[in-house]
Amino acid sequence: MSFIRSALTLAAAATFMAAGTANATTITFYKLTSQNGTSVAAQLTVDVTEAANGTVDFTFHNDVGTASSITDIYFEDRTLLALSTVGNNSGVDFAPPAGPSELFGANLASFVTNPGLSAVSRNHGQGVNGATEWVTINFTLQNGQTYTTIRDALTTGDLRIGVQAALNNSAKGFDSYINNRLGSSNQLVSVPEGGSTAALLGSVFLAFAAIRRRLRKS
Repeated sequence: MSFIRSALTLAAAATFMAAGTANATTITFYKLTSQNGTSVAAQLTVDVTEAANGTVDFTFHNDVGTASSITDIYFEDRTLLALSTVGNNSGVDFAPPAGPSELFGANLASFVTNPGLSAVSRNHGQGVNGATEWVTINFTLQNGQTYTTIRDALTTGDLRIGVQAALNNSAKGFDSYINNRLGSSNQLVSVPEGGSTAALLGSVFLAFAAIRRRLRKS
């Protein structure tokens, strides 16, 4: 019976984790402009996370290998989102709207910025320029949208994100990066975190199978 109690405890823990796991997706970027020969696209990401009360968080990271700083953030959207708050960690200071108001090189990808959904580092030296730094923009979902429709829009290009990143100590300044070039090719690189929960539940089922085998032998 101790085996059954252990399995039931594991199942309860898995259920609790499944209930408490938020949907999350990680998006990566393409280099859009060619001010600099060096690309930092591989170290730029944004985590898109389902948040409370009909909102979604976009948390921008710069896993610095090449010294650089995210200085401006832009969104192309008309109907899905409304900017709610901007949250910065220590050493980062972003606020809406971005300046300049349009993503540099936007015409190369037919990217049309919604100025009300943008943010700028008020001191470019305090942009996201370290692996432990981040900025989170929280949006209120509009018109009955859900986390799933936002994720799908990022996949199809109906919702696109652009950032400007400055190379430190570079005379040529910065380049622009975008998550989806033309609305037809995306870099959606992870699945909702529920996948880890599914793996745990799979372990639970294996535990039950082992118990059944043990009981048949006894």
